[in-house]
Amino acid sequence: MQGSVLAGRYRLEELLGAGGMGQVWRGTDQRLHRQVAVKVLARPGDRVLATRLLAEARAAAAFSDPHAVAVHDVGEGRLGGVPSVFLVMELVEGRPLSEVLHNGPLPVEDVVRWGEEICQALQAAHRAGVVHRDVKPSNILITGAGRMKLCDFGIARRTVATHGLTATGAAIGTPGYMAPEQIRGDTVGPATDLYALGCLLYELLTGLPPFTGEALSVLSRHLERTPVPVRERRPEVPVALDRLVGQLLAKDPGRRPVSAAVVGDELLDVGRGPVATRILPPATNDEAAKPFAGTRTGARARPEVDTRALKWGRGRASLVLGALCATDLVVLADMAVLWASVLGVLATGLVSLLYDDGASLAARRGEQVRESGGTVLLALAATVVVTVVLLFWSPAPWWVALLTSMGGGPLLLSCASGVARLLTRLCSTAQQADMAAGLGLVNGTLAALLVPHEQGLVALGLGVGAWLATATVTAVLMPTIRRA
Repeated sequence: MQGSVLAGRYRLEELLGAGGMGQVWRGTDQRLHRQVAVKVLARPGDRVLATRLLAEARAAAAFSDPHAVAVHDVGEGRLGGVPSVFLVMELVEGRPLSEVLHNGPLPVEDVVRWGEEICQALQAAHRAGVVHRDVKPSNILITGAGRMKLCDFGIARRTVATHGLTATGAAIGTPGYMAPEQIRGDTVGPATDLYALGCLLYELLTGLPPFTGEALSVLSRHLERTPVPVRERRPEVPVALDRLVGQLLAKDPGRRPVSAAVVGDELLDVGRGPVATRILPPATNDEAAKPFAGTRTGARARPEVDTRALKWGRGRASLVLGALCATDLVVLADMAVLWASVLGVLATGLVSLLYDDGASLAARRGEQVRESGGTVLLALAATVVVTVVLLFWSPAPWWVALLTSMGGGPLLLSCASGVARLLTRLCSTAQQADMAAGLGLVNGTLAALLVPHEQGLVALGLGVGAWLATATVTAVLMPTIRRA
């Protein structure tokens, strides 16, 4: 087969790998003079394999992403005198992730970065209505530059939801990475790929898949058992990353993260935070829900994973701010309790409008600014209020108000970012820390404005103290956000 030319164009030069479906060759596109990878059928005359190869071509060509192997062409030529379908793909100079795993668990930083890149490829596929259904280390290539490339869409489907059985009734996939619904033959969708991603991250972090053993035993455990938490096998893994893997491995697809983009955002958050975190107490058995309480396997759930946590975080934090603002008005401005309460309620409503529930607070992929829109608006509003007070109700010269209007917003936003970084250890996500810092900004600004103008240093000290105290209290009260 070496030296064969398909369709008068693609010369096969070196066998790169082989599987049950076909062989992958390094080749040359003699028309465009470029190196390509050519996938040919293991059995050239097999029409079933030919149909699957065409389906793979259509699935991979349905979307484009830098972290997925690109399809260039599909055609039919003759191999050994037999007509055969072939697939021409981007040639990736690298090796499969399965080879890298031979050396054991990978550095957490690499797992986070590579996982986020895989999420980009999966999100692009899911957006195009393609479910991969076989995400595993051998189907992920690492380029020479250290970037991930998702490949082998041989059992993918061009619909967002489809059934996971072949015509013969056999479940499609690799046992170690198959989601429960895929094993049962139920409807599968993007959440199925996310489960496989959870298995992949688990293996990258611990050196082993969640379940090992004979194929039937592994399939049964995927259906019935909860894996040992990652941090039991590798304590230095960040709590947030351990929690995310647990969410991905939820038995119920509806309990997993809502999309690959959300998972990528969570991985970005982990990458921004410290790698070493405190060690959780070990679970008592495989069925323990630490931190896998998002799964529904009959295990007892821990209280902090109440699904009401999303509204709890935003609503209760807003109420805390309203109460503190009302207290400031009563204590520092001697305002009547009724009117102070009314203004506190208004502050609560304002913050509730500015900050969405946890799912909407996720950082956008690749975004370098960690502050949410709510914090930006609060910083601008605080700058406007302080500028007006300095201009009309303060003995300070006019140029002080001018300087405040020009630099107050960036300064407050920078301080909010610093406070949020300090609070990261108290919150489950960076966005929660950002919200706590924003609420502290409101209360701190109000407290400083209520102090008599002649006591400038006192006002500054009180404002900073109220800011830090409010932010800390709010961060401590923040629940663990778990996206269903």
